[in-house]
Amino acid sequence: MRKNSGITLITLVITIIVMLILAGISINMTIGNGGIFNTTQKAIDTTTNETELEELNVIIEQCLNDSMIQGYGAYITDRALYVSIKEVIGYSNDGTLKDVKVSKTNEGDYLITFIETKRQYSISKSGEISEEYTYVDNIESITDIFKGITDESVIE
Repeated sequence: MRKNSGITLITLVITIIVMLILAGISINMTIGNGGIFNTTQKAIDTTTNETELEELNVIIEQCLNDSMIQGYGAYITDRALYVSIKEVIGYSNDGTLKDVKVSKTNEGDYLITFIETKRQYSISKSGEISEEYTYVDNIESITDIFKGITDESVIE
């Protein structure tokens, strides 16, 4: 009597089908709409957004305190904003602000754009921050009111 040892063709086909199903589920869980990569990217975006808002809140608080001390009332001044950004975010080796561009609207509100993320936040003269941001495709097109300034004494 002869014993068959080994795997049959049917068993091999069933094993391959089960492995393909498991591979499909794993790939979908990794890169699908609710997958690990998308969830991670959303978490990174949320964290970056919250970090930027926290930096803006610190900047605004310092601005308002500085403006009150200088007798301008509870309004943001260009000089106070420049000094606060320089202290909170920092400046480059040449003394200019780094990582942000600041512009003004026709109404006198400020638009602060984070260069790396291309997110732009609106800040009123009274210090209210719009938590909704807009993306700026062309950072170079922004007219930076502090461009080339290295010393706050030149700002009125």
